[in-house]
This record gives sequence, structure tokens and C-alpha cells, in this order.
Amino acid sequence: MKLVYELKSLLIAFFCMSYLLAGCSERHSSKDVKSTEVLETLRNQSGINLTQDFALVNYGDGGGRDSGFSFFEWALYSPSKIQMKKITDFEVSNYVKLPVGDSVEFAESIMRGKQQINKPESAYAFGWQTNGFQFRCTVIVSGEGDFLVVERFTLR
Repeated sequence: MKLVYELKSLLIAFFCMSYLLAGCSERHSSKDVKSTEVLETLRNQSGINLTQDFALVNYGDGGGRDSGFSFFEWALYSPSKIQMKKITDFEVSNYVKLPVGDSVEFAESIMRGKQQINKPESAYAFGWQTNGFQFRCTVIVSGEGDFLVVERFTLR
């Protein structure tokens, strides 16, 4: 009987440690808070005009990073084509074409299974600096809508 109790305790401890080591990151879905507040924060910090029909898929601090970098990430979806010239207050140039498969894998990891990217066609990235932050943006164009992943870092 004592052996069963010890095994049960060990099993519970193992599952608790697994959960803690899995990186209990501060990622959330739009159901956790009002997505309009989160999108407003993104708009104010980054200068992106989210006037299109964007939906917040997921957001968070990425978990496990040095808090001094003020890292944060947002994953957005738009059923219509994203036109970067219309959503930025600044000139965006130097787009970098990205491998589609790797970009889809990256974006889906940020979305944490909340949405799948079907029929991906192309992917590109660009970056900018504003309000004391550096931003990196990955756009994935798909046959069923476009996806936008924005990452924020503190300028050093």
C-alpha cells in the first residue's frame, strides 16, 4: 500500500514538473480578454493601422525569454489580402521573401493550434523601429486569407 502511495505521489510530481518545464508562457487567445484592447495596444506601440478586418488569433510574451527585452508577439488573421502600404504609418521597404513551409510552421506555433494556415502561397518579412521598440513582421499569404505575426523587442 505504501508503494502505491509513493508511486502516485511520484506520478503527480512528474506531471507538475512537466507542466512547469513546458514553458508556461503568457500566451492568450482573443477569448481571454477583449481583442479590441489587445489590438489597440499593438496599434499604439507599432504604428500599424489595423483598419482591415483583422482578427486576433493569439498573443503573448513567448515565455522563457529575458524580460529585459520586453518581447511580445501577436498573431492576426485577415480573410482579405493584407496591403502593407495601407496598414503602416511609415514606408516599408526591403521585404524579405521567406520559405513558405518554415513560415507556416512558425506562425502556427505562435497561434498554438487555434487556427491552421491552409493553401499557403507566399511569405515575406520586414522590420521597423518606433516608440523605443524594434518590430519584426511575418506575413503569410494564403488562399483562405492572410496571416500576420508581429514580434516586438526593446531597442538596446
